[in-house]
Amino acid sequence: MIEDRPAGWGARLIAETERLLAAWRTAPGGDPALERLRLMLLALEREQIVSKAYDEAVVAERVASLPVSDAVRALVHHALVWAWKDEELHTIYIRGRLLSVRRHRARVYARQVVGVIGGWVSATRHHRSFSRSWLGWPVATVVLLAGRLSGQVSRDLAAGLSYQSFARYCALNEALERSAELCYERLIQLAADPVEQAQFERIRADEQRHREMFAVLARSFDAADRPAAGTSEATIIAGLAKVSEWFLPGEHRGIAARRSWPATGGPVWVAELPGVPLEAALFPLLDDAGLGDLVRARPGRVAIRTAFILGYSRADRSNIVSPELIGALSRYVRRHGATDVAVLEAPSVYERVYARRSVGEVARYFGFEAPEYRIVDVQSDQRPLAFDRGISQSTASGTWLDADVRIVVPKLRTDPRQGGHLSLNSLVGTGMRTEQTVYAGRELDHESAIMMLLDACPPDFAIVDGWGPVATGLFGVMGCDRPVTLHRLYAGPDPVSVDWQALADMGIPDPGRVPLVRRARHWFGRDVRPARVHGDVGPIAADLRLPGRFGLRRVLARLASPVYVYASRSGEVFVPAMDTEAFPPLRRAGPGTRFVRWATQRAFGLRPPA
Repeated sequence: MIEDRPAGWGARLIAETERLLAAWRTAPGGDPALERLRLMLLALEREQIVSKAYDEAVVAERVASLPVSDAVRALVHHALVWAWKDEELHTIYIRGRLLSVRRHRARVYARQVVGVIGGWVSATRHHRSFSRSWLGWPVATVVLLAGRLSGQVSRDLAAGLSYQSFARYCALNEALERSAELCYERLIQLAADPVEQAQFERIRADEQRHREMFAVLARSFDAADRPAAGTSEATIIAGLAKVSEWFLPGEHRGIAARRSWPATGGPVWVAELPGVPLEAALFPLLDDAGLGDLVRARPGRVAIRTAFILGYSRADRSNIVSPELIGALSRYVRRHGATDVAVLEAPSVYERVYARRSVGEVARYFGFEAPEYRIVDVQSDQRPLAFDRGISQSTASGTWLDADVRIVVPKLRTDPRQGGHLSLNSLVGTGMRTEQTVYAGRELDHESAIMMLLDACPPDFAIVDGWGPVATGLFGVMGCDRPVTLHRLYAGPDPVSVDWQALADMGIPDPGRVPLVRRARHWFGRDVRPARVHGDVGPIAADLRLPGRFGLRRVLARLASPVYVYASRSGEVFVPAMDTEAFPPLRRAGPGTRFVRWATQRAFGLRPPA
């Protein structure tokens, strides 16, 4: 039999939320702005709690212990991970909206810390028994008791925060998701503007789907965590599909929802030909990988999304795509039927610090000028685009959307968070501005922005430029005083698989654990490693100075992202040794900023080779 679901208990949790919302709405001298602030702070705390409590690292252990088939475990795992990634999106959006008002910053971060602690308590008590977490359980219990005594945790909620059957856990979250819906229903009414109102409506719809997903799972298991009577893999699939096919792994999604073809583990071709001219190596590689056939099948407009905007000096070209490669690629696609070739790039934060940093000016500085193609600044080319999933981002480059064939061409270069800054990273900025997805006040993180683009308007082909100087070290994406010289190219129809293989050859032990590749696996619900690799396969022999498993480099790599996000003053503090004759400073930096720039440029090699 299905375990009796705590209908009355869940109803009490929902009623508690209704009473709180009613009290705020009818408070004497009620101020809608104050009510909105209270609701958003509450939403931030709760979103942070579930972001922590639904974390894959936490729920995977519990799902793995379910006495069910591997196929059913895979269904449950994907559904929970999908909800987890949604909640992370919500947390970032709410925090970004709150941080737009500077006077609330201390309260915002305090609420987020409380949410992290609450999420850890929830995860520990829900998914680990005392015998499996003899230290964590007592600590979590003390924290829970403190919350109960201070009035932060209600009696009903405290009763639910304990190790229990999986069905009961899902029923609790079904009630909590309904509580979240109620908060967003009121926030929709109090929204500051129509754009915010639309985002709150989108989040409310997400919470409704989460509630319905948990209801499906709660009905599917009994008190012993086995499938309930009459439940099979097929019935769970059917139930989740009625909620949304996104809750299903890619192979179970219908054609309408299966935008997963950009991440299907497509084949990858590799060429390493030292001593051979670039064009002589590139053209046969593209023939073998099928780009010529693709352009012939779709003759007309070709869009090439590439990466040169972070270039800072002609004396260091290791972190930008070679203009020779872009010129050769443009000639290649024109020979196969392209009538218009647009080379796309997005502006960077450097234009806030230095003059003459527009896309066109930087392109001319590095020699991206040829009759075979034209340069397009994607931020001057935005057009509305409806995304099936995600929030905040609502436009993309019109040239990219209208192209018959889309190609992404990154430079092979190192990155402290992703290992390599490759095809997926090079898509960011094709929609909303790059810096809007990076810093503390962002409303969408750049990894999710990339997935939204990869889902709605994916590249048809990817080429990784590892030809000539290649930036090494922790921050090769920004510059390198000790580049290595390679003669290697990667190509294939699936940018995720191309990146996976490049990362593997760069020396990343498990490319599947790299945040962006992992995000693609979550988003598209399937394995993303290449099915086959052709050509000159093998590790890159040169030392790319990647962070190891231990030591100072590893520590610095872990610190790099949070320091840059929260302590770089939106990127102004950490910049490479810019060619100031070509790009003069817009204003004189203060002594502290000048010192940090000088120190980091020397410590991390963010300057041209000596």
